[in-house]
Amino acid sequence: MLLLPGKILGDRYEIIEKIGSGGMSDVYKAKCHKLNRYVAIKVLKDEFSEDLNFVQKFNAEAQSAASLSHINIVNVFDVVQGDGIHYIVMELIEGMTLKEFINQKGPLVMEEAVEIAIQIASGIEHAHKNKIIHRDIKPQNIIISFDGIVKVTDFGIARAASSVTITANATGSVHYISPEQARGGYTDEKSDIYSLGITLFEMLTGKLPYEGDNNVSIALQHIQGEVVKPSDVNPNISQSVESVVMKMIQKKGELRYQNITDVIVDLRRAEKDPNVIVVITKPNLSMDSPTVMISKEEVEQINNQINAKNDRQEIDLPIKDKTSEKPVSLKKEHNNQEPKSTWTEKFVMALAIIFAISIVTGGAIFAVSKINDTRQSKVTEIPGIEGLSLEEATSKLKESNLELGEVTYEFSDTIAKDVVIEQGVEVGTRVAVGVKIKVLVSKGIETFSVPNVVGKKFNEAESLIKDANLTPVIEREYSTDINIGEVIRQYPSQGNLTKDEIVTIVVSNGKEVKNVPVPYLINLTIDNARTALEDLNLNVGKVTYVESDNYEKDRVVSQNIDSGASVVEGSYVDLKVSLGPPKYFTEQILLENIFGDFVLGGMVKLELIQNETASVVFDRYVEIEELPLTVPVEGKSGEGTVKLYINDEYQSKSWSISFGEGE
Repeated sequence: MLLLPGKILGDRYEIIEKIGSGGMSDVYKAKCHKLNRYVAIKVLKDEFSEDLNFVQKFNAEAQSAASLSHINIVNVFDVVQGDGIHYIVMELIEGMTLKEFINQKGPLVMEEAVEIAIQIASGIEHAHKNKIIHRDIKPQNIIISFDGIVKVTDFGIARAASSVTITANATGSVHYISPEQARGGYTDEKSDIYSLGITLFEMLTGKLPYEGDNNVSIALQHIQGEVVKPSDVNPNISQSVESVVMKMIQKKGELRYQNITDVIVDLRRAEKDPNVIVVITKPNLSMDSPTVMISKEEVEQINNQINAKNDRQEIDLPIKDKTSEKPVSLKKEHNNQEPKSTWTEKFVMALAIIFAISIVTGGAIFAVSKINDTRQSKVTEIPGIEGLSLEEATSKLKESNLELGEVTYEFSDTIAKDVVIEQGVEVGTRVAVGVKIKVLVSKGIETFSVPNVVGKKFNEAESLIKDANLTPVIEREYSTDINIGEVIRQYPSQGNLTKDEIVTIVVSNGKEVKNVPVPYLINLTIDNARTALEDLNLNVGKVTYVESDNYEKDRVVSQNIDSGASVVEGSYVDLKVSLGPPKYFTEQILLENIFGDFVLGGMVKLELIQNETASVVFDRYVEIEELPLTVPVEGKSGEGTVKLYINDEYQSKSWSISFGEGE
């Protein structure tokens, strides 16, 4: 939906102009008339607004992003569903994207690139500490303000995008995705680190490390392609900075930085000392490493082009000689020469070597747990049991004179319960009969119990649902019984859900606030005025009684809120009510010594000021022989002041007077 300049959203945001467009949304500059400031409004495109599941995840992720507050993150002010659209209200940054900055300048000066990377990493660090992964770090999502502050935007949006089938251009350029994202596997903080490393590579060189004709070919290079060193493109890059970049963009997550804080530390060290070189440490492998699962049609296309053997090497667990990093295989060697010793002798020797290695390292995984000495002369091949049920796998092993060994279980989103995910020894390996084979078996999809949050404050309810690995979505409605901010009901109310499934909580907005017009109350009796207000759920406020020449006693003289004005139900209207016509009283003013020396007389005027109203009570020529002169002054009940003027000049003389005392 195209929003035209002048359109008002939510009775608050006036669209000024369209300033950008992406795969999922259009961005507009708008003015918030409530806070008198300019904001950016990201409006979800129509094709995604119609997908309820996507909208729910989009709102949930945006609300999570709204919890972030950091100088290097674009603030999210509000997440709104209204006017037939879904939109996010964000901080408006006057500047340009990092992509535009690179395109204008080409390779950045190394110090400038590192400083920008540190600011980006600082924003990512804040998000990671709040358990939020960006998943779409790229120069297009980095804004450099005109005052030099670097801001990261679109936190959490990529996660929502992963729930629907859309092009890579809509979820983030494939040029920056991590290998695990390209495979469709598990993503965590290290995925953001990889994407930041690619972004830093581009800042330093002005080029991308991987190019291709299509998304698939580029993604394949992220998975298995060789990367050119930044210094081969730009020789002005120090070895220290280059070593940080190369560690950030390692294809295997375990070889990268494990947290963004360490990236910041090393970038600052590399800035100061060009001789510091970051070493990439290879960790020990273990069967407890997470199994990478594959999803999405495009990811399947990518993986179909990856050599199956190479893929297998990543998840299988051959025993390694830690000094040489060369796998020690249990397979018989095949070559053109006849071996001088028997296979049995080689097998026993291999077992002895492996046993020795396992003692020295303390960490080698021995898939063969026990061998019957009496059967060492008999061998068999390991059958393929992955994808079989545990019962079927046991039977198939027995057919090959093998036994089921240690069974380890883990949850899986893609493998059915009690089905073998992985076997500890590669298919086709020749081993002695009776060997026990270790297997990894699926526990099925992990589910989480839905917590009961009815009656709790919504922020506590959100925390409980998030702690249960579920996604809270808030709906609001008015309630006369439930306090504002408390959960009225939830759905589902109980049971088990899979990770990140939505639990909707309905939160009370308190009693519904309605606006009503103030009635015309002038000349009504006080009782009738009260009834007229109560009929509209309004109240009589302060009542002041005043004398009136125009209104009878107990009639409304004035109201503090004009009739027709719109006010919230329950508001108070102050009234002035007539006491009837005022009573007049006469008091005396004595005039004497009012003329100066040698003055024989003059025009004398007395002015009475009462209730902020002035009136002339005496005005004629007075001769000095008339003094002292008593002048009667008539006024309403209450206090008053009489001022003296001679020949129209105020004489700085006045009398305080009270009317009606003692009456």
